[in-house]
Amino acid sequence: MRMFDVTSAPSFVGALDVISSILSIHLFQGEHASQVSALRQAGHEALTVVVEEYRASLAAAMAQQLETCQRTLAQGIQHETEALRALLAQQVGF
Repeated sequence: MRMFDVTSAPSFVGALDVISSILSIHLFQGEHASQVSALRQAGHEALTVVVEEYRASLAAAMAQQLETCQRTLAQGIQHETEALRALLAQQVGF
């Protein structure tokens, strides 16, 4: 009786190569999926930081603009008050 030599059977070796390749592809796809997921999560975290910084910057700019408007308004009111007092003093003087 003759023994079957696995290494001399090209179809069996070819099938092992195909199976090995398929397993390698599946492993690579799994690693790739986890890398993509990690990149997606990192991108989400980076975007969250950018949005928080933008909101803080926007709030600071709005506060500064409000302060500038209030200062300008107060100066305008002061100027008008002085002008009206001067006009009143002129009218009373006549």
